Amino acid sequence: MFQHCLRPFNNTVFKAISLVLVAICVMSGQSVLANPGKGSVLAVFISLCIRGVIARHSEFKDWPDFDKVWNMRRRTATNTWLGLHFAIDTVKAVMSTLFPGRLDIRPLGFEVSGVTEPTEDSAHERDKTRRPGWLKRLQILHRKEGILWHPLIATALIALMVYQVVRLIKASDTFWHDLIFTVGYPGLGLIELLPLLFTPLCYALFPPTMPSRRERMELDKERNIYLPQSAATKMNWVGMTNMFLAMPHLVGFIWLIFAMTKAPWDTVPKSLGIVE
Repeated sequence: MFQHCLRPFNNTVFKAISLVLVAICVMSGQSVLANPGKGSVLAVFISLCIRGVIARHSEFKDWPDFDKVWNMRRRTATNTWLGLHFAIDTVKAVMSTLFPGRLDIRPLGFEVSGVTEPTEDSAHERDKTRRPGWLKRLQILHRKEGILWHPLIATALIALMVYQVVRLIKASDTFWHDLIFTVGYPGLGLIELLPLLFTPLCYALFPPTMPSRRERMELDKERNIYLPQSAATKMNWVGMTNMFLAMPHLVGFIWLIFAMTKAPWDTVPKSLGIVE
């Protein structure tokens, strides 16, 4: 029975666990690397650089086919915040299975956007004629799906990052190296992770407008049936949205290259207690 209950625990749970571990690393303010000697630090940063190059290559190999590039970035953003979302839902479902009838736990749910929902308790965010104001949309979507927890977590982590950076500015004699080994360690992926946790909030504030199905269809006179318009069969990417999804990964890669130029494996700060 226990194995059956744990079956829903997939990669989404491990995404949530990794986020918790990152938060612990940021709060501690200590070195992220367990044994950061010169040789081991060099190997770690080379592996990070290889990972970053492979990730950037996966983006630009399809250039100039923007559809593939933006679609992958959108999926990455969705997996970032949705992993935590589904992890919470999975825990609720498992708890209900382990303690049937003892816990009144309502799992999170989703409604199909862009259609007429049977209930009035819906944001109708993609219907320009029915959707309420931005504040009401936020209230409805948060009550039903808890979307505001994601930017709250991101804001808390950003505040911790700022605190640690200010602390290092005041107390560290080797600021850049201490920063790279602690809160600024490129392997934490904070630059790539935190902005994407604001995706649900941005969606609620600036939802895409979905036209009715009839508006996007045309009559095929030969077969006397309605078919989708040619423009409706292609993805329509919005420039600002694409930049929001792509910039964190690009900035994170630039920070990795900058960290490499500082050669943290060469000059070891004494404040970390590293033994040569």
